[in-house]
Amino acid sequence: MVEDDAITVNELKIAKQGAMSAYRSGRGIVTADDMVGEANLWLVKHIDKVHLWRDQGRHGQNKLRNACRQRCLTIIARERKKQSGLQQGDIFYYTAAMIRELLPDIWDEDDWTNTGNSATDEVRSPSRPSEGNNRLAMIADIRSAFYSLSEKDQHFLEDYYRDGGVATDVLAASLEVSERTVKRRDDRIMEKMVERLGGAPPWARQ
Repeated sequence: MVEDDAITVNELKIAKQGAMSAYRSGRGIVTADDMVGEANLWLVKHIDKVHLWRDQGRHGQNKLRNACRQRCLTIIARERKKQSGLQQGDIFYYTAAMIRELLPDIWDEDDWTNTGNSATDEVRSPSRPSEGNNRLAMIADIRSAFYSLSEKDQHFLEDYYRDGGVATDVLAASLEVSERTVKRRDDRIMEKMVERLGGAPPWARQ
C-alpha cells in the first residue's frame, strides 16, 4: 500500500522520462542529472497532482510525464537566455498569434504536415534545437505546453479551438459569462503557454 505522501518508483521513472525528453533539447546548456533533479523536485512540490493523476491510468501518466518535461523545458529556456549572451537572431520565440494558429492542429495529426502561413512565419531561428523550426516541431512544442495546463484550461481551449472551434458569443453563452470574460480568459491562457514555451520575445514586452 502506498503512503499518502509517497512517490512511487513508477512515478519517479515517468518523471525521469519527461526530464530526459526535455534534456534532448538542452544538451550543452544543462545536465541530464539537473533535469532529473528538477523533475523530482516538481513531484515533491506537486504531490497533490501526482496523487490525483495516479488513479487516472495511462492518461494520468501522460499528464505527469508532460508536466515534468515542461518544467524542465522552462528551466532550459531560462538557462539558454542566461548563457548565450544572446544574439537575438539565434533565439526562437513563440507568440500568442503562433499558438492560436497552430493550436487546432494538436488534435488533428492529418493537418500536421500543412505548410505554414502568417503567424508561423513571423519568427524563425536557424539554431533552434527542434529540427529547423518546422511546423511539426512547433505543433509538438505547443501540444506539450497545452498538456501542462490545468484540466480546466485544457477544456476551455478545446471548446474554443478544436474542430474549428466555436464563436466567442456561443462559448460565452454556454459558460454563462460575457464575451469579454471569454476573451480575457483566452488571453491569460495564451500568456501561460507563451511562458511555458520560453517566454515572450523582447519586443513584445512592456
